[in-house]
Amino acid sequence: MSLPLALLLAGAASAQPLSTAPIAGASYERRNVFDLSVPEDDLWAFRWANRIHMVTQEQVLRRELLLAPGEPYDALKALETERNLRALGFLRDASVTPVARPDGTVDVAVRTQDSWTLTPRASLATEGGQTTLVYGVSEGNLLGLGKQVSFFNSSQSTHRRTEVRYGDPRFLRTDARVLGHFADTDRGGEYGLRLARPFFAHDTPWSAETTWARVAQDEARYASGVTATEFQHDYRAARGLAAVRLFERAETVHRLGAGWRWEHSRFSPLTTTVGGVPAERQMTGPLAAYALIEPKYIKATDLDRVRVVEDFNLGWELGVEGGPLLEALGSDHDRWGMAASLQKGLGLGPGRFALVQAVADSRAADNGRIENGVLTGSMNLFWRTPFRFRQTLVAHAEYTTVKSLDGERQLNVGGDSGLRGYKNNAFQGARAAIVNLEDRAFFDANILRLVHVGAVGFLDAGSAIPQGNPFGRAAWKVDLGAGLRLSSSRSSSGGVLRLDVAYALNGGPGGSRWVVSLKGGQAFSLAGSANRPLLRRPDAILADDSPSERLRRR
Repeated sequence: MSLPLALLLAGAASAQPLSTAPIAGASYERRNVFDLSVPEDDLWAFRWANRIHMVTQEQVLRRELLLAPGEPYDALKALETERNLRALGFLRDASVTPVARPDGTVDVAVRTQDSWTLTPRASLATEGGQTTLVYGVSEGNLLGLGKQVSFFNSSQSTHRRTEVRYGDPRFLRTDARVLGHFADTDRGGEYGLRLARPFFAHDTPWSAETTWARVAQDEARYASGVTATEFQHDYRAARGLAAVRLFERAETVHRLGAGWRWEHSRFSPLTTTVGGVPAERQMTGPLAAYALIEPKYIKATDLDRVRVVEDFNLGWELGVEGGPLLEALGSDHDRWGMAASLQKGLGLGPGRFALVQAVADSRAADNGRIENGVLTGSMNLFWRTPFRFRQTLVAHAEYTTVKSLDGERQLNVGGDSGLRGYKNNAFQGARAAIVNLEDRAFFDANILRLVHVGAVGFLDAGSAIPQGNPFGRAAWKVDLGAGLRLSSSRSSSGGVLRLDVAYALNGGPGGSRWVVSLKGGQAFSLAGSANRPLLRRPDAILADDSPSERLRRR
């Protein structure tokens, strides 16, 4: 999903009002990383950790509160405040509840618990035959003010990068968010700046965002898991979007935006280039965007993450953006750009629901020819079982078809797109389908009060075929396996470190049918895995949180 669509679709939640009593004031209970009132946490190491960790300052929580004294209590805004607090990335837990007073008013009680945010990192990960080394340090809540700084070195094969990032969710104590990014890589310098005033709530009247980025990266095309050619991509982009809320309706949110975008791509050969390189490309022009959100959010735990609250919207979400990219405005030739996304959820009971999403992204040249056409859809089913220990069955399916892709893009299926028994980028085609089935078990063990443990059994099936070929039985590749899941019980993300062992039931590139993966994050993305490189622009580095992800996505 593009940055403008993400901006318009952000910041909405829903609930039925529980009370409309006037708000008298607010109280803040800020808990440190370790709760020393719990005997198991009252250890010298945890007391020492609490001392060196600066608890989130009250002013940081106060500025996120969407409820003000004198206003009637609104459960919708309370839930939106909870979501905003969780989205900050440095709180393990957050709740906003009303507390009745004898005079008929209520106080708003805000309770939070910090996560551990000073993170030295030295990690070695392998997936689909590729190894990634990352080391550095990050602080996600500097001095308890919510600011983020990080420094990382990372390498993958012959590629390396050194990067520094700074983020501030309330730049200069305003509603503006800023993210600055600088990296020195073997491909050249990389710079980025993002300044945004987002939609903080469903009734926020306006938002604005501007981004600028320069990225120099290697692009690769594959054949049966082996790099067929590489070339350098010098990408520069700038874009801005301002949006307003339309209508005064509680059941749906409508937003309309307008802006401008400029993108320039220049390609040059490397010593590993085979054949030519894509032609230089420049696109610039006005941008219009529209979003509709039906806020029907639910909260759940132990689905895609471990022991943290996850927010899922089961209502309709529609986003559309597009505009002319004309030669008269500076483009290399006339074309129209268009992107759209649609999502809907279906509740099936506590801890049980389905999410369906479709995305289209393409350009149409003045001669009617499609450029970089991508059409993709995904379905996810979560089913919490009634067994004594926590267990969630997850089914994921995705389908992608492409037409006339830009020269640096390719539809690949393999270990890095959810087909764990095969090499990364093992199969190529114009259409791809992937199915993942997982049985996720979440154990009560909390090793050293620091690490949650889980396990998973899985079956993956996938195929990538040329245009016009059927998805016959012979085209499908299947693997099965099992793995362990580890998750920090003191982090805000609830993300997992996964160790998977998969066995390929069908032949594929590479000598062995056994593949071991050790990597952070789930094996597949809910929005789709094979489509991620197709929908992602290089300036998405400003949205990627993980340094290994920024490297892995090239």
